[in-house]
Amino acid sequence: MNRIHSPDIGLVIWRRFTRLNLLISARTLLIGQPFMLTITDTPDMAARRLRRDLMLFHWPLYADFRRLAARFAMLAASPVVRMRLEHVVNDSCHKFHVDTVGLRLLCTYAGPGTEWIDPPDKVRRMTTMEVAVFKGAAHTGPGPRVLHRSPPLSAGTFVDHSRVVLCIDTAP
Repeated sequence: MNRIHSPDIGLVIWRRFTRLNLLISARTLLIGQPFMLTITDTPDMAARRLRRDLMLFHWPLYADFRRLAARFAMLAASPVVRMRLEHVVNDSCHKFHVDTVGLRLLCTYAGPGTEWIDPPDKVRRMTTMEVAVFKGAAHTGPGPRVLHRSPPLSAGTFVDHSRVVLCIDTAP
């Protein structure tokens, strides 16, 4: 993931091995009503507050929040992060765009993954549990900015689907 700081890179994807207990924990979040939780704090405290606000007893998911927040804070050289965990059931962010942040980490825990456009203008889709770091419009260094979007949930392949997405940014 450190390759995001290379001048010719705008997107890094971590295709990681996913444990079954993490997948099961994440899918339990699809059972309840849609939600969006946003917390700005140190990586450790932000993850703890997410766990508390969700009344989450699934340690694998909490541990993953902590690990990703700490890793992102090191990449962004920021002691504070903004974490947003969302159970999405609509077409939010369905247009291709570049975020107005420096760096953004995205991980889809359940449901269809984030889509992006690669250099030959082909639409690609992340798989569940992959972690991506994008350079945003506010990134001060060189490098391409990659257009991406949430997959449309009201039309096409994903009708009646929902997704659980973690987004981590530097604090504004």
